[in-house]
Amino acid sequence: MSLMKAVDPTQKTYGSDITDCIDKLINVDTKRRGYYRDLKSKYVIESVLETHDSSERKLDLSNRYLTTLYHPEWMLLLTSLDLSNNLLSSLSSFHYLQCLKFLNLDNNRISSLDGLELCRCLEELSIQNNDDLDCKSVLNSSDLDVSNQKDPT
Repeated sequence: MSLMKAVDPTQKTYGSDITDCIDKLINVDTKRRGYYRDLKSKYVIESVLETHDSSERKLDLSNRYLTTLYHPEWMLLLTSLDLSNNLLSSLSSFHYLQCLKFLNLDNNRISSLDGLELCRCLEELSIQNNDDLDCKSVLNSSDLDVSNQKDPT
């Protein structure tokens, strides 16, 4: 994977090949499925961040099957982050996101909001359809608009 990225830094040639190979490994090697999903998350985030305009304060990482948020230190100045429709279960690395005002975590596997307590600028948080979520840890902020309604369908 690293060699393919080094040969083709723009990932126009090998980008889909890399994700296809990782998807095959996920299906074939069930013992390391979690590892390969994390590896794919890292690759996808790196690919998006390499092409993202650093002056842009919004980032959409929705619908990418991310299992974890890699490189949050590269997202320090983001004010809006959409991580909806992924496979996230932990927010432990979110303490880097000090400028974040809007965060969409709808349709993930989040069970706790631990990690968001240091996001002091956060104004709006959407956490719909995270069935096992215990949101007591962050809901003590009266300035935070939290949307956690179950989808009626």
